[in-house]
Amino acid sequence: MRELRNTVERSFVLSKGDWVELQFNEDGNGLNPQESAIDNSSLHEALEQFEKTYIYEVLKNTGWNTEKASKLLKIGRSTLFNKIKRYNIRRIAF
Repeated sequence: MRELRNTVERSFVLSKGDWVELQFNEDGNGLNPQESAIDNSSLHEALEQFEKTYIYEVLKNTGWNTEKASKLLKIGRSTLFNKIKRYNIRRIAF
């Protein structure tokens, strides 16, 4: 169950829109084509995707405490809020 939850959360973080389509391999791995190492993204797009994912993981690990997260990220809280808004990072409730 935990793996499924992590896969769904990661898919939402990596999504570029409002919808997420999960594709499962026959062996049951929840690997999505977006998770490939090289996917025709520019370096700028890949760096933005990494930043979005990294910020989401830090927020999740700090219980969405923006003060703690901004200290771990070594950025100001206003910068963190701007990035959350820019990347449309949302807390996923289950």
